[in-house]
Amino acid sequence: MNLKKSAFNKNIIVALILSTCIYSNNALSATRGDTDALIIIGSSYANGTTRIDDNQLASLGGLAVGSGAYLSLGDALVRERNLNGLVINEGNVGNTTFDRFSCFASQCLPFGKLLGYQKQFENALKRTAIYNPSSPGVITGYNAKYMIIGIPNDCVHSDAFGVPQSDTQPCTIAEINEIANNIIAIANQAESLGITVIIPIMPKYKSLDLGLVQLGLGLQWVADEYEYNDIRDTLKYRFRHELPDALVVNIWKKFVHRGDGIHPSKKNVKRAARKISLIIKEHKDIK
Repeated sequence: MNLKKSAFNKNIIVALILSTCIYSNNALSATRGDTDALIIIGSSYANGTTRIDDNQLASLGGLAVGSGAYLSLGDALVRERNLNGLVINEGNVGNTTFDRFSCFASQCLPFGKLLGYQKQFENALKRTAIYNPSSPGVITGYNAKYMIIGIPNDCVHSDAFGVPQSDTQPCTIAEINEIANNIIAIANQAESLGITVIIPIMPKYKSLDLGLVQLGLGLQWVADEYEYNDIRDTLKYRFRHELPDALVVNIWKKFVHRGDGIHPSKKNVKRAARKISLIIKEHKDIK
């Protein structure tokens, strides 16, 4: 009799522990957004793979950063335990805010078109669209509450213009402002759909080695410190002043490149993903 009672009590305790664990996991899942997707658009910080077109052709031969030995921010966000693992990543290596082809000194590739930020954003909306079951084709909303607009290649080097590199030169302030215009326009569209925009600030020039990048990719030129800081400071200023509801954040504050001069180390990327998870949590708590 005592053995039966002991076994019965043990079963009750196990059941209580299991039910507590299930409740705790459900509660935690709810704080993680449950089934909301996190959108990310951008360039190689967002996604380390080069876009391969429908004819199986691409710039850089379709190579991934580090031949695949690179953790991008988009991948790190999937792994980040404080998020739900649901990420729609439309970024690709080499992307700028506008559509273009990759170019050499005197000619451009006729294939492997790189998609600009507007097209990436539109693709992400298609993937997260919620349709009205009683009215096929009618979109009632989007399964996304946050979107990261990653750092573009615009103006940073000679293969960021869509024309032969010999015809390019460092950007004017007007051209830098065009980058801001493109990103602000997308941010406004996202906010009008109820999506909060997260915009990371570019890492500091001294934490990069753009000379190494120029050598590795055979570029005609890269931005010098003055030119780079013009880009970084102009974008940061305009985003903070013209997008009051956006989260303009410095997730690359302690940036260390992975040895190629420009891409963040694995430790940096994981830290950045953790920062974004905390930023989203704090923003949700405030709301």
